[in-house]
Parts: sequence; C-alpha cells; structure tokens
Amino acid sequence: MFTKIKYFKYLRCEISYETEKDIQQKLAKFVQILGTVNNTCIPALVQKFSRIKVYKTLALPILLYASEIWILGKKEEKRFSSIDMKFFRTARYTLLYHKRNEQILEGIKMKRFAAKLRRSNSKSLRHITRTNNRMLKIMVHYRPNGR
Repeated sequence: MFTKIKYFKYLRCEISYETEKDIQQKLAKFVQILGTVNNTCIPALVQKFSRIKVYKTLALPILLYASEIWILGKKEEKRFSSIDMKFFRTARYTLLYHKRNEQILEGIKMKRFAAKLRRSNSKSLRHITRTNNRMLKIMVHYRPNGR
C-alpha cells in the first residue's frame, strides 16, 4: 500500500507533484547566486567574459540540477528569461543602449534559459532510452488512460 505525499527531498532538492513549488525554490536559489556574483564581480571592475564564465560555472548548474522533471509554461519561461536578461544586462549593456534581448544574447554568445533547459531534458531522456532498465523506459513512455 502506498501513501500519497506532497513532496519529498532527494539529493537536497524538494520534489513534489506541484512543479510550481520546485521552480519557485530553484528560482530563489538562482537569484541568490546571481546576487552573490553581482556583489563579488562588480560589473564596472570585472570583464564581461569573467562574469559570463562565473555564470556558466556557478549559477547555471545550480539552476539545471534536478530540472529534468520540469515542464515550463509560458509564465515560467518569462520569469527565467527576465532574471537571465537582468544579469546579462549588468554584464555588458544597460537599458540606455536600446538593445533588444536577442541582440544582447548574440553579443555575448549565450542562449535563453528555456533553450538550455530543453537541451538538458532531451539529453536526460536520451540517456534513459539508452539504458537497459525496463522500468525506467515504461515510466518515461507512460500515457494515462481516459481524459
């Protein structure tokens, strides 16, 4: 007999059937890391390349950790995109430059977070399909009956 639980902790991540809660917690950690990066790597004193490198090695892995189960809607994509762009604007451009977000991302050779998340999810799905674990494959390809 199984009991229904709202969430559980696994490898220091809270996993729940309410993905909104998971995403909010990850977003809070991500904002905290970006604040730390902004405080230690002051944009006027540190080169753009160094700030982007710190972002790629510290902030992004924290955000992508255990994100394989997320399904981002338009609302979540917009939230992540706005926080991402806020950091990238402090890296090089301010609003006074009148640059579009796509132009800024091209200039620093980065992709939007949603694209990175989709790539990470597809990599984990390919990994699962390569394994010989029959139960994992059944879970991935499960489709409920009815509505």
